[in-house]
Amino acid sequence: MFEIVKKGVYMGLGLASLTKDRVQQFAADVSREAKLTEEQGRKFEEELQQQVDASKSDLETEIDKRIDQSLVQLGIVKAGIKRTAGQAADGIQGMVDRRIDEVLSRLKVARQEDIDSLKQRIELLESKLHAAPGETPIVQPGFES
Repeated sequence: MFEIVKKGVYMGLGLASLTKDRVQQFAADVSREAKLTEEQGRKFEEELQQQVDASKSDLETEIDKRIDQSLVQLGIVKAGIKRTAGQAADGIQGMVDRRIDEVLSRLKVARQEDIDSLKQRIELLESKLHAAPGETPIVQPGFES
């Protein structure tokens, strides 16, 4: 009986590292020593395998959590977090740009595109002014008089 308890303690400590073969062997040993019926032994093995799977999942989750914490402490951001942050930054940048455009428009401050448009109009008017009499000046699309 002491061997069963001892194996139980060992199993609790190393449950996550057990392979399917080891689980089957352990379940068979416990079933034989505890004199379980075939049905009880099979049920015990299934429950044991479920516990092993749950322990493995918990261990993987804990390892992932600790790795994430370590990466954050080292200043390394996971790719998914970095991508999400980049998308959020792009969205914020777009909002800021729109708000700035609205404010500049409200204050009637000329933007670079406004200045460029005026330069083109001035060049067109200058070309018309300097055109020889009777000669048709070159007209740029969108700036017809």
